[in-house]
Amino acid sequence: RWNSSSNAQAIPTTNYKPLTTNQLTINYNNIKDIWNRIIPTAHITQMNDTRKNLFKSRYKHYFKGTEEGWIEFCTKISEIKFLWGNNGKSWKADFNWVLNENNLLKIIEGKYTPDAVAEKVTAQRTYKDYGMVKDMLKDNLITKEEFNRW
Repeated sequence: RWNSSSNAQAIPTTNYKPLTTNQLTINYNNIKDIWNRIIPTAHITQMNDTRKNLFKSRYKHYFKGTEEGWIEFCTKISEIKFLWGNNGKSWKADFNWVLNENNLLKIIEGKYTPDAVAEKVTAQRTYKDYGMVKDMLKDNLITKEEFNRW
C-alpha cells in the first residue's frame, strides 16, 4: 500500500554487518619492542599466538587500546623491583605472567609496590628474627636506626 510499484524489494535483516567496526589494529612487533626496551629483564623474542591473544584480550581495557597506554604500563612496572628479581628468591616476572589477568590486577592494585611487599615481609617476621636482629645491634653490626626500621 505504501509503495505499490512492483519493483519494491524487502531489505534482508539476516547477516547484517555494520559498515564500521571497533576492531583495534595492534602492531605486535611494536608491543614486543616496547616491552624489551622498557622492561629490565625477561625480554621476549617472539609474539606467538598465545601471547598475541593474551595481549589482545587486555589491550583495550587495561592499556586504553593505545601503544601509549602500553608504554605507560611498562614504564610503571619496570620500576617495581620485586617483579624483576629483587624479592629474596631471584624470581622474575615475564610477559605471560604480567598479562595473566589475576596478576595484572594485583599489579594495578599495587600489591607488588615496595610498601606492599615490605608490609608482607614485616608480617612474616618472628620472635626468633627479632632476637637475631637485636644481637646484631648489640654487636654493632647494624645501627640503631636500622634496628628501629626492622
